[in-house]
Amino acid sequence: MCWSVAIGESVMAMTHVEHALTPGVTYTKFGKKRKTGVVYLGQHAVLKPVQNCVSGRREVDFYTTVFHQHNDEVDDIVTLRDFLPRFMGVEERAEVRHLKLENTMSRFRKPCMIDIKMGHVTSDPLAWPEKVAQRRSKYPYAEKLGFSLSGMTLYNPDKREFETVDKYICHNYSVDQVLVEGLGKYFGFPENPRKDVILCLLHKLQRIRRWFLRQRQFAFYASSLLIVYEGLQNDDQQMNRSEVPPCRVSPAHGRDKCHRRPSSDNTGEQCNCPEDPSSHVDTDAEQPLDNVTRPVSSAGPSLATCDIPDCVLDSSARCGCLDGSACVDCSLVDVRLIDFTHAFRTTERDDNYLSGLQILINILSVMYRWG
Repeated sequence: MCWSVAIGESVMAMTHVEHALTPGVTYTKFGKKRKTGVVYLGQHAVLKPVQNCVSGRREVDFYTTVFHQHNDEVDDIVTLRDFLPRFMGVEERAEVRHLKLENTMSRFRKPCMIDIKMGHVTSDPLAWPEKVAQRRSKYPYAEKLGFSLSGMTLYNPDKREFETVDKYICHNYSVDQVLVEGLGKYFGFPENPRKDVILCLLHKLQRIRRWFLRQRQFAFYASSLLIVYEGLQNDDQQMNRSEVPPCRVSPAHGRDKCHRRPSSDNTGEQCNCPEDPSSHVDTDAEQPLDNVTRPVSSAGPSLATCDIPDCVLDSSARCGCLDGSACVDCSLVDVRLIDFTHAFRTTERDDNYLSGLQILINILSVMYRWG
């Protein structure tokens, strides 16, 4: 049995190898520093320690605000709740306050997890110059990409074991290593690219992106995206993920599905979209971002090129090519926003986070095409 706790800085979620842990046991962070970690309460909840400082109180205030009933009529905050682990209050154990949060790993048998810290700038507006410099040196490629990797756990179905890449390795990556040894490895490139996972992930990230485009409630610094997918594969799943058309994403009955229809020549399944769906490009007409640095691969085309169809980038249920009966289940992918010790109220758009999110979406789009 092996659990990886807090892959990034104060990540609340955990990855399990077996089906259960002992409730009430504290699992400490791995890495160079041992810190008080997450308390496992069973399949549905964990306790995350609250930092004994202003940042810790700020995270408690953030969760309390977002999940307070007086905000039930605030659309942007209600939507935000869907992107967070569910908050169930604050508990005290051994004189330490804890956030009681949803265990987002509970439905996965062999969860593959990656922690992606978002933003070109990870130091908040109140940080001292020394802290700003320290953050820049800690995440050297974040200024260019708009995000950085804080660790990942992968399941190897051939060896039937997990592999962990901790944050200290990820922080030393170059930009090319982030794409190849980081994101590429996480999504199974080059041997077994998980295009089904990338496609569903793009749909979910676009929902988050649209929220950031309109919300004027919060600015997030050093916050992360926690991405998880099911690493256990069987023959049926392998058959379903062979070639999923990039135009079949829609939320249906609260569940994300990717629809396909049989081809007329009995050679498989084909797209209902125009003949060359890859010609559709996301023009991103909604308020373009200013001064966004676009990463470019030395080996080929710009990694910021969006060449996935509009009906995926828009992820609209009203898309004209959503007819069909066969589907790929996107419930095997989970994405949550986590780590809010540096979340601030604002009246402006959070372009720092949004820019990194857009670049991540662009890179994943190209990975889908290249897979």
